[in-house]
Amino acid sequence: MNRLQLYIAKSLRGYKSLVSFNPDDIVSRHVGDMRDALAAIDYDPLEKNIFYLVQYIDSGTLLSVLRTIPSEKLDHLAATIFIPAQMDISADQLGEAVHAITRKMSAPGMSGGDIAELRELFTREYPDAGTARVLTSSDRHGSYACSLYGGQSGRTLADYLGKNLYRADWTPHKGVLLLDAELGLGGPAPEPHTHTAAETHKEAAAPTPVRESPRTTAPAPSATEAGGAATGTRRTIIAAAAGFAAGLLLGFCLFAGGQDETVGRRQAQPEIPAAISAPAATTAPPVEETAPAATDEHPDALADATAYLDSNRTWTRSRMEQNSAIAGLFDDLNAMRIDRIIDKWGPQLKDSKNFGAVVRAAESSRRKNINLHREGRTSYNKPGDESIGYVGYTYWIDP
Repeated sequence: MNRLQLYIAKSLRGYKSLVSFNPDDIVSRHVGDMRDALAAIDYDPLEKNIFYLVQYIDSGTLLSVLRTIPSEKLDHLAATIFIPAQMDISADQLGEAVHAITRKMSAPGMSGGDIAELRELFTREYPDAGTARVLTSSDRHGSYACSLYGGQSGRTLADYLGKNLYRADWTPHKGVLLLDAELGLGGPAPEPHTHTAAETHKEAAAPTPVRESPRTTAPAPSATEAGGAATGTRRTIIAAAAGFAAGLLLGFCLFAGGQDETVGRRQAQPEIPAAISAPAATTAPPVEETAPAATDEHPDALADATAYLDSNRTWTRSRMEQNSAIAGLFDDLNAMRIDRIIDKWGPQLKDSKNFGAVVRAAESSRRKNINLHREGRTSYNKPGDESIGYVGYTYWIDP
């Protein structure tokens, strides 16, 4: 019988291992600072983003949940699950652990109850696959690549798990980042793998809209260098005791720091896409206010509102109140008035792609009767915070 291993670390003004469950000295040597992986993605550092990273060592797979910490580029939390090569674990079983970690990583903090729940997940035992397996390790001198899920890719995160967790065609890369297709962060894919009949049908029904970044020069499907392959030295993690005290410590220090209370990118449950080379990253944060203000000289308030919502991932109350078409929307979002979001704002803003994601999350939340006021929240934001990142918002209302 085998157990999953978990290693949680923080990279914020230095790298620090926080806690681990079922640690192994050999595996821990392969877990370290993930800044070089994040450097391969041109993401918005002002938001809390969640990405997934797949890497292989000869004894198994390292599946990391990376949650960026605003507002400094590359600052992040990382929760790395190690799945032994000989473990027989289904996509649903592994997906439960991934989903639980993702949900907790996206929250403003982690309680003792959260730690206890994770601990219970990682005490479970899984049978041997029956045959000894030695995997080909990821090339630590290679570049990072990306693979898309969600959106129009026709794939979910679960499609990468189970029998599809190890893919030999990904081993020439240092790691493969799993990205939400709606983010538009992908590039050319690595060498394609042989699809099952189900995958072939799925991709034929909903082909992945692989959009090359203007920074990417090599054509698909061959992988290209991702913005300068980083060669950061892997740091050895001293395996922390997984006692309750360590869990409580994690609750205090895991999410500390700056404006790290703004919930970030929503991740759909992953599906199995072809990996794509990551575009080179830039360090300058995007300009938030890109849509023109609604004034008497700009009479089409609804078109302006749609342009604003779709041009910005973070929405501000002051900007929204200037537009008669969405005046009051921020307050409804902050108060998490799901019925109004769906029934009033949904039809009015039906042409907005970004707000459509909020409506779908709200519908799912209402259908599942999610407790929106968990953790004692009376509103989405803390008092005085008048900006909402829409992706993180969707993850809160529909975890």
